[in-house]
Amino acid sequence: MLPVLKNDEEPTVRKLVLAFIMASLALSGSACASGDNVPANATQTQTTAKNYWEELATKWVGTDPLERKPGNAMEEPPRAAFWDDPAVAKAMKDTMGEGRFERLVTGWGDPSPVVTSITRIENYLAFFAVRKHDGDYLATVFLSQDDGAVQVCWQEGLSSLWLGPGRSVRSVPPKVCEEDAALLIKAYDLKKTDVLRP
Repeated sequence: MLPVLKNDEEPTVRKLVLAFIMASLALSGSACASGDNVPANATQTQTTAKNYWEELATKWVGTDPLERKPGNAMEEPPRAAFWDDPAVAKAMKDTMGEGRFERLVTGWGDPSPVVTSITRIENYLAFFAVRKHDGDYLATVFLSQDDGAVQVCWQEGLSSLWLGPGRSVRSVPPKVCEEDAALLIKAYDLKKTDVLRP
């Protein structure tokens, strides 16, 4: 609070200095309160990110990734599809690229692909999507609960690829993406090995 001068009172150097100091403190206090000019704590940021992915897992395990729910003031807020979450979409696009992401979420041209419920395999959320009536177009998606990194087994026709973070792409045996998700992540998890086994 700034000192107030009475109408007939002369400002002294002491009062002016005090007013300047108090004004400076008030300004710096508001900057800190709003979070400006405050260095981020890396550990806290990592913990917050990990908590985000863990909460996402809790919310989605056992549900259909396509499921959208309308909002209801008495119950839950509206929920979009799994990949409508901006962090999920970004992680998937960072691995798959925009084109593959769009093909997946639009069912390779069929607006209603066949998609399994999201399951937890080790520390991953996983689901399988396939183009309706055409098993040659499919993907098994793995999203890490630790850091949100995505790995995908991607099949289009006879071409099968393992897609990793940073758009790393590796060939895998044809039709391998049709295997059980738990077997796939054990064989090809890039966090455990950067060498893919046949």
